[in-house]
Amino acid sequence: MEGNPLRVSICEDDAAQAQFLAQEVRAFAPGARVETFARGEDMLLARGELADILLLDIQMPGMDGVALARELRARGNQAQIIFVTGFADYMQAGYDVEAVHYLLKPVKPEKLLEVLSRARERLESGARMAALRIEGEWARLRVQDVLYAESRGHYAHIFLRDGRELRAKMALGDLADALGADFFRCQRSFLVNMRCVARVTAAHLVLDGGREIPLARGLREAAVRAFAGCN
Repeated sequence: MEGNPLRVSICEDDAAQAQFLAQEVRAFAPGARVETFARGEDMLLARGELADILLLDIQMPGMDGVALARELRARGNQAQIIFVTGFADYMQAGYDVEAVHYLLKPVKPEKLLEVLSRARERLESGARMAALRIEGEWARLRVQDVLYAESRGHYAHIFLRDGRELRAKMALGDLADALGADFFRCQRSFLVNMRCVARVTAAHLVLDGGREIPLARGLREAAVRAFAGCN
């Protein structure tokens, strides 16, 4: 994020609430690029989802905030999502889209500041790059794009969020050092991005998309600690 203005899109059908949120965002991050939309469909048409942070009202006419968030995640969008709702009953809706937080209306400025700070920290963490030798050529890979890696012979096969598979001639331990603390060696042959793990079972790490990665016997407690530390 360093050197680039923060990009924030707000989808809120209440004009006064949208204006309040935009003002608070600009106070939080002077120079931020802020866009507001009254409908989820308008945000999609205007490519407003290309922001770093999305503030989404849950209850809106047409496409609601949860449906919008799920559509964005289905398209591979990795923005930090903050839900805003007027009803406490909706505060657990859309848990599957990895929202940063749920804000209850009327939104308190100090709480919004706290949640925006958390979202920016997650962005800065996810923006880390790793320099890896892929298929004989050096390339820079965004760490947050890596789901998991598997060791096969002398190569580490790296699986990305967008479905690509890359091959690097390196030991899995060296890859773990390059990718950082969010990655957990769950078995001799597997390295997993714990931010992509939906749950930990007795024998597997289950990724957001449902794929199961084997978990070595005796590592479950360590895996649970790593999982808790990334959420």
